[in-house]
Formats: sequence, structure tokens, C-alpha cells
Amino acid sequence: MNDLADQVADSRIADNGRARTLKNALSEHGIEVDCLQYFTAANGRVSIEITMLDDLLSLDNEKIRRILSRMTGLRFDLPEIAVLELRSVETFYEQAAFSVLFGQAQIPYAQSGVCGDSVCFVTGADGTRFAVLSDGMGTGARAAVDSELAAALTQRLLLGGFSFPCALQLVNSALLVKSTDESIATLDGVAVNLYSAHASFFKAGAAASFLRRGNSVHIIEEASMPLGILRELDFSVFEAELQAGDIVLLVSDGVTAGDCGWMSDELLAWSTNNMDDLAKHIASLASLRADALSGDDISVVAVKITATKADK
Repeated sequence: MNDLADQVADSRIADNGRARTLKNALSEHGIEVDCLQYFTAANGRVSIEITMLDDLLSLDNEKIRRILSRMTGLRFDLPEIAVLELRSVETFYEQAAFSVLFGQAQIPYAQSGVCGDSVCFVTGADGTRFAVLSDGMGTGARAAVDSELAAALTQRLLLGGFSFPCALQLVNSALLVKSTDESIATLDGVAVNLYSAHASFFKAGAAASFLRRGNSVHIIEEASMPLGILRELDFSVFEAELQAGDIVLLVSDGVTAGDCGWMSDELLAWSTNNMDDLAKHIASLASLRADALSGDDISVVAVKITATKADK
């Protein structure tokens, strides 16, 4: 309910002092506006609203954008325009400082069979990108049903504006009541804020994740229970401030069987931005070890943080 309330309530914070400064700066450049408001959203994204009672089309939006960028040190998109009954409002939204490259690869344990893992990617309305990996209990079609339910429902909840923790609790409840048969799935997820590169890793019974930064690899591993076992889900959360160039790997436990040192070596050696190729490379190497070590489905999600190119 708190997540729904946050969507209804305006969580933006107004800065009247900055608004006056920017309005005066526009006036000094010959651009008169009736009202200017400066907002900072909960995720840190800045938006600037300009209201005109008439003659909105006379505004030079490209010139306004350059002035706003120079005065704030931020980059803005061209405005979204809303024409209302008595006024017109154009909103300049801050451009994200970062972008995310995604890649995935899956290899079912049974040759030509169904993979029991499910993957999805989500773009949130607040400038957050999500990667989700769910591993159903066992292998094949039975496992795929549970993992697909977990991943697909998580995707829909995140798109609906629910937070990751709330989504996990709801998915856990869904698995508990799905049928009289036991339904268990792990869920591994990372949420990346495109304005700050802050990342939150969520694990419910999931395998270790890997974060490459520069010449080192950090292993993210927290004890937690899978979905569908207990009514009160106790998942783990790990927070990290990411940087451009960082690479994150989410993997199913079919990849992490045995010694994982080889994964760190492969991550450190990787030199391109093609995350699909990286995921396929890790998955193919893991499959060479799978029969002897795990006998499980193999899934790899690769995520790379990049800096957004500045406008010319």
C-alpha cells in the first residue's frame, strides 16, 4: 500500500530559490515566462516546469535548454508540452547520466529441452532499470512454470510502480497459493538508478552474483530463502554505488557449481560492450562443467553500466 500511495502522492521536492534564479537568468536572455518551478524527484531526477498563460509557441526551447543546462550543470531533454484549458506547461526533464547494456544466455540441462530458468528486463518509469533472473526448482518444464510465474509477475509489478521488496513479497504469496503442489523458485534481481548509478541487489535463495570494477571482481553472496516456502519472505539486499564500465553478472546455480574462480578470470579478460556475447561465453564455459558438477539448467544475465554521451 505504501508503494501505491507513493504513486498517488507527489514525491517531488520544489526548490523555490533555484526556480527564481533560473527565471531571472531566462529574463536576462530576453525570455520571459509566467512561472518556472524546479523539482527534484525521489530518485534524484530534476525537472523544470515552465508555465505560460499564452504564446507558448514563441519560446525558443533549444535556447532555454542550453541556458538551463549551463546554469544547473545538468543535461536536459527537449520539453514535454501539455496544453491545458487556461495555460500551457512544458517540462524539461534531466537526461540520465548513465545507461545500461543487457545481455542474456540460457542452456537447458536436457538437450533440446526446456530451460527451467526465466529472465526479464524492466524499464521503470522513474529512471530505474531492472534485471531479473528466476530459477525454478529442478529442471525442465516443471521448473519453467514456477520460474516464469515468478519472473513475469515481478516484471508486471515493477512496471506497475511497485518496489522490488514489495514485488518479492507478492510473488512469494502467489507461489504459496498457486496450487496444492509445492512451487519453489529463486529470484535474483538488480535495480540500477540511471541518474546516480546506485544499484540494489535483491536475492531470494539465488546464487552468487559477480561485479567487475577495473581490475577486480567482487562476489555478492548473501544467505536467503527461495520464494514459495515461508509466508514471511526473508530476502537479502546488497547496495552498491556503480561506475561507468562496471559489469554485473547474475547467474543460476547451474553456473556456480564448483570453483567460481574461472568466472572472475573471464570477466577480467572481457573487453567489449556486447553483453549478449559475454553471457553466451560464460554460459558455454559453464556448460562444459555442468554434467560433472551440477546437472542443472544454465542461465547468465550480463549488465554493463555506461556513461550517457553528452549532447553536442
